[in-house]
Amino acid sequence: MRFINAVLRTAIFLVIAYLAVTAYFGFRVGREIEKAKTKNVLVNVAADLGRAYVEQAAVKVANLPAYVTDSPTFWWAMRATE
Repeated sequence: MRFINAVLRTAIFLVIAYLAVTAYFGFRVGREIEKAKTKNVLVNVAADLGRAYVEQAAVKVANLPAYVTDSPTFWWAMRATE
């Protein structure tokens, strides 16, 4: 029983850590998008017209691995900080 509890606690900790790390990366990418929008009016207008394209381009520029961008907390944090 102790072993199962230890494994369960470790698994829960790893899931929480994964979600926290991916949220942090989403926050960082969202801040970069926001910086680009504030520097140039044309980028701001284009970002409003093609939000999905801007997000995908920012993720590609950030060169993040797929296991980070597959997390829902990555996208939530990125969109919350844009």
